[in-house]
Amino acid sequence: MTTAIRYLHGERTLRIAVALLAMMMLPLALVMQFNPMGPQGVPARVVHLSVAVIGFLLGVRWLVGRWPSAREAMWFLFLSDLFIGIAVAVLSDPTARICGTIHLAMVGLFAAFFLGWRILLLHCVYALLLIAGLTGHAILTEGRTLVDLYVYTTPAITTVVGLPVVIQVVVELGRHGAANITQEWNVDSLTGAYSRRGMNLAIRRTARRATDDGVVLVGALDLDGFKQFNDTRGHGAGDQLLRDVVDRLKTVPRVLVGRFGGDEFGIVAFRGGSEDAARTLGELRALLRPRDATDDGRIPGSLGIVIAPGSDRSRVDDLALDADAALYEAKRSATSAVVVRDLAQR
Repeated sequence: MTTAIRYLHGERTLRIAVALLAMMMLPLALVMQFNPMGPQGVPARVVHLSVAVIGFLLGVRWLVGRWPSAREAMWFLFLSDLFIGIAVAVLSDPTARICGTIHLAMVGLFAAFFLGWRILLLHCVYALLLIAGLTGHAILTEGRTLVDLYVYTTPAITTVVGLPVVIQVVVELGRHGAANITQEWNVDSLTGAYSRRGMNLAIRRTARRATDDGVVLVGALDLDGFKQFNDTRGHGAGDQLLRDVVDRLKTVPRVLVGRFGGDEFGIVAFRGGSEDAARTLGELRALLRPRDATDDGRIPGSLGIVIAPGSDRSRVDDLALDADAALYEAKRSATSAVVVRDLAQR
């Protein structure tokens, strides 16, 4: 879903929406400080205002921080549930407490959209227990009756639990559709390699985790005699060869593999240092059939590789042009199927 949102250029808008929903808890809490149904006494007021301030800071995190990981999103959900529960528990009026739980519906929608039905189920169980606990406390300690509270409890349960569950059904249908669309956008249907669009996205995502003191490998691979192979063995065999090539390239750990049409492939890898890069280069060399070898099961192709400093990771497109030039040098070579240009040593 995150990938689909980014392709639709909706990430910034969604970040702002989530941030504002979290940040608006602070002004609502300030108003409740002066409401007769709000927290009474210094401890309750301090607790109520403190959790609202923390919620505000969680909203700021969405505005200025990076897009959260799945683990960070679950922590955001957990803390939001917890702080909303604390904020409503310290209110002085039982009907205000129960009505305040309606804010959990927003958190439930977040869970439904991003974290799936299992996390949503845990959220709904928490919400039901919270509403039941607040209702039971009002009945046992404050002399209220279930009939009296029914008009507050029922809408709260319907909104907090029912609405996210309905949205979850819609989201699951949309999730499958978005996943299929994203798959079509990003992945070559024949080989399972990245498409050009998907490769660009994968490179950007991986480059964010790379560092300037590492290195980046950018490669261009082209099969030798692929047209003749197709003409003599048929397109079915040619398609299988393309799939086999991608499968073999993927055996190299942490390497991004893309197919850009026909028998043209792109390879990108981010490594922590020169030794790690040399190991990856050796693994790629071992996959290519030497010029003087017969059909030995290895890839019958030519490979151009550029090794550049990690500080150049934002110019992968330029490095790909250099790798393409190295590829054509390899194709012209009668002795070497792999040509390497090491820019990191300059």
